[in-house]
Amino acid sequence: MAWVSAEGVGVAPAIPTFGDRRASGHSIIGLALFDHSALRAEALGRCWSRGRLLSWLAGS
Repeated sequence: MAWVSAEGVGVAPAIPTFGDRRASGHSIIGLALFDHSALRAEALGRCWSRGRLLSWLAGS
């Protein structure tokens, strides 16, 4: 199962926050993958104004 989120900084506890503060004015775009009992979570970028402006992280 996969969960894609665009939540305020720190709202989705498994998604890394890049060290950003909770009241920073943007959301973290995250992806959590559940495989049986394993969870893999990563941050994909940031968004502002409810998704009107997106900033994606470079792929690794």
